[in-house]
Amino acid sequence: RTKIIQLNYIEYHNMNGNQGLSAGLNLAFSLAIDAEYDFILTMDQDSIFNKESIESMIHFIDTNNDAAIGLYASNYSRVFFDHKLNKYLVSKPRYRYNKIHKVTFAITSGSFVRIAAIKNILPLDENYFIANVDIDLCAQLTVSGYMIYLVGSTVFNQPVGGTVKKSFIA
Repeated sequence: RTKIIQLNYIEYHNMNGNQGLSAGLNLAFSLAIDAEYDFILTMDQDSIFNKESIESMIHFIDTNNDAAIGLYASNYSRVFFDHKLNKYLVSKPRYRYNKIHKVTFAITSGSFVRIAAIKNILPLDENYFIANVDIDLCAQLTVSGYMIYLVGSTVFNQPVGGTVKKSFIA
């Protein structure tokens, strides 16, 4: 934390403990509204999104910017740890790479959220946990008349759960 605070382009906000994903998103979205940003990229702490994919998404948004799209979601590959090989393995991307998908749901990690759209639906319900936060955000955007696009060519890596050392078959 100390090293992060020393970076002049990072602003650290202490949430006084784990307040949940919705509380963090509500704060980030409010700060983005106050700063008059057009979009905010939301990421999980364990997601890995390389510079090229981020730039690819920015280019896609610049060339396909539609005010009716409230969220541009990224494709993702799952990362697993293989104990036999003693290394991490990355799956194929979840969605077809060369396709744009109009979807009703996307995970928040790797998503570029339109600030003008989020203004209409804040605050997110802080009683929700993990995936329900994603469902709530997407449902509220959809009910408010916004579309959600998943851009297959922008891919980030998402670790799946904790590592498992042994498997049991019942």
